[in-house]
Amino acid sequence: MMFALRWCLLVAMTLALSQDAQEPKSGLNDLQYPDDSLMNNEGDMYSMTPGLVPPPRVKGTITYSDSLVVVMGGYDTEGKCLDDIHIYDTNIRKWSGVLLKRACCNYEGEVIERMGATEASSNQPGIELNLPMARSGFEGDLPVARAEHASCSINSMIYVFGGYSSNYELMNDFYSFNPKEIQWELIDRYGGQAPTRRAGHSLITDYHNRNIVLFGGRASISGRIVGLSDVHIYDLNSKKWELATFNSDNDSNGNMAPIGRQHSACAIARSTLFVVGGIDPASHMIYNDVWSFDLTGTKKWKMIASNTGQMHGFAPPPLYHSTLIAVNSKKSETPVNVNNMNTNSTGHEHYDLILYGGVGSGGSCGSATCGQKETSLGQVYRLPVNFDQYELDNSN
Repeated sequence: MMFALRWCLLVAMTLALSQDAQEPKSGLNDLQYPDDSLMNNEGDMYSMTPGLVPPPRVKGTITYSDSLVVVMGGYDTEGKCLDDIHIYDTNIRKWSGVLLKRACCNYEGEVIERMGATEASSNQPGIELNLPMARSGFEGDLPVARAEHASCSINSMIYVFGGYSSNYELMNDFYSFNPKEIQWELIDRYGGQAPTRRAGHSLITDYHNRNIVLFGGRASISGRIVGLSDVHIYDLNSKKWELATFNSDNDSNGNMAPIGRQHSACAIARSTLFVVGGIDPASHMIYNDVWSFDLTGTKKWKMIASNTGQMHGFAPPPLYHSTLIAVNSKKSETPVNVNNMNTNSTGHEHYDLILYGGVGSGGSCGSATCGQKETSLGQVYRLPVNFDQYELDNSN
């Protein structure tokens, strides 16, 4: 099921990048949504107009939540950060167009529609009282324009953390967004051990434990850009962050850990975080190693596949900006054993790690020469893994 949902995201992005698609008018929304919802009085989604696809962008986020695909931010074709929101309904296969909250209110408390208004018209005599003093955002706290942020979803809510802004550079603000009620909420990022300012990180949902997991990215330390490999866990019940492991090539017990990196591919299965590839923001070294991190038990890293520096057999090349999903599998082939425990014949739970796309094929030397060889990838790779559900009971 999750595999099918994730492929819906890929289809949605393909539609968004279609050359034949019509871009929405800048700063306008042709659809008149109510102030606080995308639902009509009957509880159904408002009709969406074909052709209102998002404009081109890179390093934004695409998040799936209850049949809705939400596109947020990124860099436009001129390298400027975007703050727009677009929603694709997979049921009716239509885009919403750029979403702007209907402005409220004038000095008399009347709801005013400001779409299409200009600064010149607001300065005309008798009109200034009919327009709000400034463009209002969505319901709640609207995040500033950004790119290289990260997002995930759980319980019909979308969560967004950090990223890069032209005004504030690296950020560590934390938001929740209800895509049906168009409701933003700024979350107290100082609860517990909150992550530092960063961009290029990953945000993944641990559905089993109702947690949100953040990994890696890049940060600025004493004016120097460094790659990160720390893991943070946000508990949705306590609403607090926990630092699960430090940013180091070795964890607190001296065990090996991945080198700091950004734009890695991450997924969670059975409360285990999997990390594939990524790029060091300082040296531009690209990786194709595979790591697992136990989120609830030992909280230790384990290297599943080392960095080869080149294509090796059927393994992917060093790459970044790829997508990783974990799919429950019932295949009987021998997978990688994550926990390395003794089990009986029925004591294994099998998953496939599915890796798609990215930028790579330039090797792992981290030089300009490697960069010139990089290209967009369209291959799909599969790595079977298993989890030992329980130890062998010799008494039976």
